Amino acid sequence: MSVLTDPNARHVPLRGAPGQLVVAPSGDAVLSVELPKLPEGKTYEAWVADPDVRPAGVFTGRTTKLRVRVPRGAQVMVSIERSGGVDAPTTTPIVSARA
Repeated sequence: MSVLTDPNARHVPLRGAPGQLVVAPSGDAVLSVELPKLPEGKTYEAWVADPDVRPAGVFTGRTTKLRVRVPRGAQVMVSIERSGGVDAPTTTPIVSARA
């Protein structure tokens, strides 16, 4: 993941869990976090709000590259959703960061 090694990337601490959001000048972004394993049928889903909320990918709670670019000032969030993901958050975000 070249974003993590980009010397010009911004490293933003997460709220709600240990870890960081790493954003390259291009807007490519990685969530570096370790969240607890979820029960069967649930997944973590990342979101980017700028101002519209867009799905940025489902993941297992480990480091993941976001599917959408993250502009400066956007809010990045993680919620717990049903497996496969959803079109809009259905639960309160448990992790967030302002890019």
